[in-house]
Amino acid sequence: VFAALPPVMTNDDAKGSKAAWLRGVQTALEALTRLEEAGSLDTDEERVAHLRWAGEALLSVGDVESALPALTQVLEIDENDALARCLLADGNVMMGRFIEAHALLDEAISSSRRTAPDLHLYLHHKAHVHHAEGDADGQLEALKKAHQASRKNGQIAAELADLAEALQQWDLASATLRAITTIDDGCPIPPVEALVRQGRIAHHQGDTKRAQVCARRAAKIDPESEMVIAFLAELGG
Repeated sequence: VFAALPPVMTNDDAKGSKAAWLRGVQTALEALTRLEEAGSLDTDEERVAHLRWAGEALLSVGDVESALPALTQVLEIDENDALARCLLADGNVMMGRFIEAHALLDEAISSSRRTAPDLHLYLHHKAHVHHAEGDADGQLEALKKAHQASRKNGQIAAELADLAEALQQWDLASATLRAITTIDDGCPIPPVEALVRQGRIAHHQGDTKRAQVCARRAAKIDPESEMVIAFLAELGG
């Protein structure tokens, strides 16, 4: 039981952190309860739900060693449980087991159709494995494939745009930022920011006309935005 509990707080921890610690304790205890209950449940569906929830909860409080067996049991019952597979890969990453994490995801990717609804999840988590390894090129390729598999996933699009810019892959970054302006919700990059960033890339590439178009479009959406005002000033008004 004690292995699943978060570390004890120190006297220097703030009240907010103590509240978070208490929530962590409650989460860990609930996870342990569900693990105990799972063995006595009647159906595989119920067992999977309990084990998956417990595994995810234990990962969230940092008890990876207790989480991995629970998530492994889920896949033993249902090898097609996408969330459990991705969580198990995440847990392996937290343990530094990158080969195992890649293997879990590659197995699912290789058996998934291009239109499979969970394909983007596997590719997105594979990008996280590459990131943990420090492999930016591998991360970029996985994010590109994940974005292709789920064009309206705002989180994937944002990560791809950010990484492409960081790697100075300007055409890819600009194309992804254009796609972000068509995503209705769930994207950390709002349309105004996406337009300004497109404009900055165009300006960097010497395409002043394109940069001005992006700036004007951004100004129509939010004329009071400091980001937009600053970019317009850079362009000379």
